[in-house]
Amino acid sequence: MLVKKIFVLFFLSLFFSSCSKKEEKISTSNSKFTIKDDLGIEVSFDAFPQRIVSMAPNITEGIYAIGADKNLVGVTEFCDYPPEAKQKTKIGGYDNVNFEMVASLKPDITLLTVESTSRPNYQALQNLGIKLFVINAKNIDGVAAMLKNLGKITGREKEADVLANNLIRQRDSIKTVAQTNVKSRCLVIIGTNPIMTASKTSFINELMELSGLQNIYAESSVDYPTISYEDITVKSPSSILLPYDTTKTDKLKIEEEELAKSLSSTEAIKKNNFIVVDNNVVFRPGPRVIDAVRIIRSKVK
Repeated sequence: MLVKKIFVLFFLSLFFSSCSKKEEKISTSNSKFTIKDDLGIEVSFDAFPQRIVSMAPNITEGIYAIGADKNLVGVTEFCDYPPEAKQKTKIGGYDNVNFEMVASLKPDITLLTVESTSRPNYQALQNLGIKLFVINAKNIDGVAAMLKNLGKITGREKEADVLANNLIRQRDSIKTVAQTNVKSRCLVIIGTNPIMTASKTSFINELMELSGLQNIYAESSVDYPTISYEDITVKSPSSILLPYDTTKTDKLKIEEEELAKSLSSTEAIKKNNFIVVDNNVVFRPGPRVIDAVRIIRSKVK
């Protein structure tokens, strides 16, 4: 009989202990907290947001990566990874945001990047009274910070911290190896007609360095300078990094032929040294950034 009472008391203690833990978890999720965004603005939350709109593909990828996608109610038409993101409600693109759609989704928070071209979107959303949090990841450290902030916002700090810290560890490991390698002098093309490249302040520049590529326009005073074929010929890159839309292979072939014709005297063209990669991977400062480095490294001759 005494043994039976002990077991009853034991299981009752487990039950009330479990209830206590559940109550503690609920109170934590409902407690107020404040996070500073990448504009330096302190954004306050009364609870973890249950309805989130993402206005950038890299942010959307980050939300999925930490397992917070169940609260994602709206994304841009460019948010195509992971494939499940395509099923979310679309709120337009970069230049054609459907502000009424965003408002109709009644988001607790809207996550977006803000640069010179997208500031009007930020102001328009502010005017609608929509709560905003800005994420401007400029490099791999910025991607890690983005993941950690997403974890804080969604209540998935543990998952986000593991992912962010692992990303930094992998970056540091690759960096150690990359520093010992002889770098190929490389031109990265991020736009054509006219040719547009990137300087050392860009996200893609860090990926190039980690991949054993020396950006020949790294020291440009402009973040994304437009350049002439003549200037490229003088610099004579030994390789050309060419991110492209994988759904438009015909366009890629035309671009390669035009480059081959206009830059025929450069080492890169003489050796047919094009490094062709998926622009959706290498241009997104998101959780696949180390994958992007590995893809580029695998194609460097």
